[in-house]
Amino acid sequence: MGTTQINSNSWESKFQVKKGNIGEAAVRSLLEKRGWVVYDPVTNSPHGFDFLATKNKETLMIAEVKSKPKRIKYPDTGFDIRHYKEYKAIAEKYNIRVFIFFVDEDMGKVYGHYLDVLDSPRVIKHNGKLLTYPIQTCGIIYFPVEKMITLGELSDIEVKAMKTHSTRNPIYYT
Repeated sequence: MGTTQINSNSWESKFQVKKGNIGEAAVRSLLEKRGWVVYDPVTNSPHGFDFLATKNKETLMIAEVKSKPKRIKYPDTGFDIRHYKEYKAIAEKYNIRVFIFFVDEDMGKVYGHYLDVLDSPRVIKHNGKLLTYPIQTCGIIYFPVEKMITLGELSDIEVKAMKTHSTRNPIYYT
């Protein structure tokens, strides 16, 4: 047998993927503690969603993990509109709900909700202004954190590891 050479440009070696793996592990652990069985993709490359989870062989969900903190100047968090459209299409085609988990190293929490719940319109008063969610701007769709449920706390080790791998986009500071 020959030896397998590891490609330094592989998916797993990417800086942001390492942070994502920390978030995915935290979510997987939370789900398993709550009785969910988690199915991970075997492929070590980009994939359509992070994993499937089932509970009591009756409930099935697609789990998508976003390892990123909420915005600093707004009470929200979000992700790429292109991915949002992909998740909506998958949910509709296969009639499986998509749960978006946000792993937030600044708050030290995991929170989120089903995409169809996040999608419903909501108005929030923030700094004297009314914000109508979801908000789409600069290729990102944002949802209010107050609409999400807190699912668990991150350990100090998880927070530190995530902050070490942060590549926070400057737009998140606005």
